[in-house]
Amino acid sequence: MSAVALAGVDRQEQQLGSEFYRQTVPNFQISLNLNYTDFFDFGARRGRINVERARLLAANFTFNDVHRQLIYDVSQAYYRLINAAGQEEAAGG
Repeated sequence: MSAVALAGVDRQEQQLGSEFYRQTVPNFQISLNLNYTDFFDFGARRGRINVERARLLAANFTFNDVHRQLIYDVSQAYYRLINAAGQEEAAGG
């Protein structure tokens, strides 16, 4: 819901016969913007909240998956290093 009010004054010179008279005309405008969901939600707000919760959950899954992949890669590199060290030791080096 929003409301706007504007006010102003217009001044004009009006000719009446051979004389000019100043005429002052006040202007006033009012505007009211009303959206039905401001008062009667009908689940619109709940729908937007659910969408944002789903986006947050997807972002958390992505964040967690990046960490899982990083841990897996580091573990694999560590075990390859241990294997290589064991192979070298077994070869008598």
